[in-house]
Amino acid sequence: MQERDFRISRNKLKLVTTFLVVLPLIPIFIYLLNFFDTSLSDNPSDWGTFGDFFGGILNSYFSLLTLLITIYIAYEISNLEEKRNERNLSFERRKLLTELRESEFRRIGSELRKLGDLGEESGRGKILQNVYSQVQFYGFINKHLFPFLSEPVFTSLEGSIGWYSIYYNENRDLSGKGVAFLSLNCLKHILEFSEKTQQYILSEMDNTN
Repeated sequence: MQERDFRISRNKLKLVTTFLVVLPLIPIFIYLLNFFDTSLSDNPSDWGTFGDFFGGILNSYFSLLTLLITIYIAYEISNLEEKRNERNLSFERRKLLTELRESEFRRIGSELRKLGDLGEESGRGKILQNVYSQVQFYGFINKHLFPFLSEPVFTSLEGSIGWYSIYYNENRDLSGKGVAFLSLNCLKHILEFSEKTQQYILSEMDNTN
């Protein structure tokens, strides 16, 4: 896109340059066409008239040239300002998105850490269910921030926590092999999800810079 714009600008510059070169030659050509066969005059007043003729043409030409250059400079300055504003807006948008991603990641991270300390037996089922609900909600509202939330790296985490919650609420036991397996499975998916999220945030930060 930038290369195409550059070619267009270069072609426009060539066209304008050609026009500015040809323009002052037109009256000279017309003058020579009409007075080519006449001999050089010895009358100073004729030369004065000749000078006035070309002086008037050149003055008008340079005035027009100055006006065109001024317009062109104003246009380029306006164009540069517009592009700079667009870059600034894009940078601010990416910066805000990065901050939102980091904030949401910290929030879900604090929820996932609760799985490492389920507390008293009477409240374990509630904690598991609450964490599972938070993970589901996180996946629902943050797909615009993290496009990979529909991929296995997140859906597997969501599923493992769901099964962990269901198993515990049915068996009320954290000492069995089944719940130990589910706990390790959750930990595995949490680590994979955390790594994926951190990599994504860092890559987006690199794009911002």
